[in-house]
Amino acid sequence: MVEAINQRARELGLIAISDDPETAAFVRRRLNAQLSEDFEKLHSIDIEKLIGPSLAALDYRVLADVTADLKTRATRIKYNVPVLQFAGKGEKIRYEDNPEHLATMLPELSGLIKSFLSSPVFRLSSPNDVELRLRAGRDLDSIIKLSEAINKIAKRSTKTAALR
Repeated sequence: MVEAINQRARELGLIAISDDPETAAFVRRRLNAQLSEDFEKLHSIDIEKLIGPSLAALDYRVLADVTADLKTRATRIKYNVPVLQFAGKGEKIRYEDNPEHLATMLPELSGLIKSFLSSPVFRLSSPNDVELRLRAGRDLDSIIKLSEAINKIAKRSTKTAALR
C-alpha cells in the first residue's frame, strides 16, 4: 500500500525523485518502513477494546499512552504521505476536552480510524480524486485532534485518580 501511495504522489508531482539513486533508494526504504509501521499500528489500535464494558473500568494511563502514540503516528502519516497534503481550506476541526463527552469520543475516534484506513484514495488512481484526498485528509486531521483531546482528558483523569 505504501508503494502505491508513493507512486501516486510521484505521478501527481507531489514528491521529487533525488538525483542520487542510492540516496533516493535509502530514503525511500526508510520512509516506506516507517509508513508501513504507522499504518499497521493505526490498524491495530482498536479504541473500542479499551472501553470495555464501561468507562468506570477504563485505565486512563493506558488510554493516554495509546492516544499519544496514535496522534504521533497520524501526524507522521499526514506529513509523510504527499497524496494527503492538500491546499484546500476547510472548517477547523475542534474537539472539547470535556470528560463528560469521553463516552462518545472513543467510538468516534474508532470510526474515524476505520474510515481513514478504508479510504478509496489508497486503492484508486484517478485524475479526479481530489474529493477522496480531501476526505482522507480531514479524517486524518480529525484523528489527530480527537486523540489529542482524549489524551488531555485521560491525563487529567489519571491525575485526579492519583489525588484520591
